[in-house]
Amino acid sequence: MARKQPYAQRLNLAMENGFTDTGNPIFRRFGFSVQTDADIDQLFLVANAIASLCSLTLGEATLTENSYLRPSPNN
Repeated sequence: MARKQPYAQRLNLAMENGFTDTGNPIFRRFGFSVQTDADIDQLFLVANAIASLCSLTLGEATLTENSYLRPSPNN
């Protein structure tokens, strides 16, 4: 069996920054490095807290995780 070992996480925020001529939203993106053991609920609260400090509206918040794939200790 294998296991994953996270080594980096990034909280990404897409803020609505206007619209194109055809009416599609334009997003401005921001990224923040976060600890790999950060709680998902806390990250969601942080995303909304950051958005509340901005004049732009939060379009979406995503989490990008990078992990090593390692063999299980039993192997």
